Amino acid sequence: MGPRAALLGFGLIMSALASGGCMLSRREVMLVLSTDASCTVFDRVQIRISRGAETVPTFDQTFLRSDCNAVGISPPPAVPLSETTEFRLGIVDGRRTDDHVRVEVTARSSEGVIFTTAAETEFVDDKVFALPVRLALACVNAAALACPSEQVCRTQPGIEEAVCGSVYRAPGTLGTFPATQAAHVTVDD
Repeated sequence: MGPRAALLGFGLIMSALASGGCMLSRREVMLVLSTDASCTVFDRVQIRISRGAETVPTFDQTFLRSDCNAVGISPPPAVPLSETTEFRLGIVDGRRTDDHVRVEVTARSSEGVIFTTAAETEFVDDKVFALPVRLALACVNAAALACPSEQVCRTQPGIEEAVCGSVYRAPGTLGTFPATQAAHVTVDD
C-alpha cells in the first residue's frame, strides 16, 4: 500500500471517529451487593443477570465471600464481599434495548441455598445508577415471611426488619415498599 492509500485510510478512520453523533451514550447499572450475615450463615453468592423475558441468564456465576473459607467444594473465585465490605459489579447495556435487567442473588452454603433475592430495573442514557441488593440476616431468619409474586424479602434503609418489597426498582431509587412502609423509602443519589 502506497503512502497515498495509507493517508486516505487514516483519513477515513479519523472521520469515522469524529464526534459527528456517532458515539452512543453510556448505559450502566451498578450492582451494590452487601450483607450483614456472617460466614456461618452463608459463604458464597450466586449472581444471575438476565434481560427482559429471557429465561436463560446472560451471566451466572458463583463466588466465594472474601471473609470465608470454602467448605465442601473446591473454592470458586473470591468476591470482595464481607460483613464490612460491599461488592460492586457494573452491568453495561450493550444491546441498547428497553428490556429491563434482572439481577438474582442467591446466598449459599455447603448445604445448599439459604435464600434468594432479586432486583429489576432499566438502563438510562448517560447515567450509572446504583442497584442495591442486601443479603440481609433478617431475611434468612424470616423463613415464615411469604412474599407475593414479584416481591422479595428486603430490609428498609435504617430498619433491619424483614419486609416484602417490590422486585422492580425505578432507576435512582431504592425501590418500593407497601404503602404502610412508604415513608421509609429514600432516593438513591
